Order: sequence, then C-alpha cells, then structure tokens
Amino acid sequence: MELTPENEETLQKAESDAKLFETLADIQRAQENAEKNLKQNAEQWWSSLDEPTKLLAFYCVTKRMHKGDIVEKRSYRGVLYDTFDFGLESYTVGIVSGYLDIHNAIAYGQLCDELRDQENESNKSE
Repeated sequence: MELTPENEETLQKAESDAKLFETLADIQRAQENAEKNLKQNAEQWWSSLDEPTKLLAFYCVTKRMHKGDIVEKRSYRGVLYDTFDFGLESYTVGIVSGYLDIHNAIAYGQLCDELRDQENESNKSE
C-alpha cells in the first residue's frame, strides 16, 4: 500500500486513538484500585471502633442525611457539599458507598408523596 498523506493521517489518528484508549483503561484501573482501597480501609477503620464510637459516627452521618435529604430537600451535591461540608472528592465516595442510591430513593419517595398529595387535593376540589 502506498503511503499517501491521507493514509498517513489515518495511521496517525489510529495511533492517537490507541493511546487514548490505553490512557482510559489506565484511568479505569486506577479508579477500581482506589475504590478497592477505600472499601478495605473503611472496613478496617469501622472494625477498629468501639461500640460508642460507632454509634456516634452513625448519629453524625444520619443526622446530616436527615437534615439534607428530608428537611432541606437538597440535591445529592447539595447534601455533600453544603450539609456535610465536603469537597468534590466526596461525589465518588458517595456513589461507591451507596449513598447516591439512598438519596435518590428518598427524593423519589418525596416526589411520589407530593404528587399523591396534589392528586388528593385536586380530587377534594371536584
């Protein structure tokens, strides 16, 4: 095959794409390792706590979740950044820990309650 400017450009693009995919794979592996380390460190930390300290940690976290999710009805980021006063690094930690699922379930339940209340109010006025 003759090397033309078009072929050379295609070859360079393919090499560039291959480097990009390799970099993305490296990032994915790093993310997976970080999540694995986080889970291991968190379990080791939790296991090292005595019962009163575990209860205090539970209280502190659930109190803030209640305030941010139930009382203030904040967004996921709003709870993390404003209620807990965390930075950007908390976004992924909340996903890995399952908090995003909890937050969404609470928000969905609140929305369903609001819609049901609106429907009941509209039925009363008919």
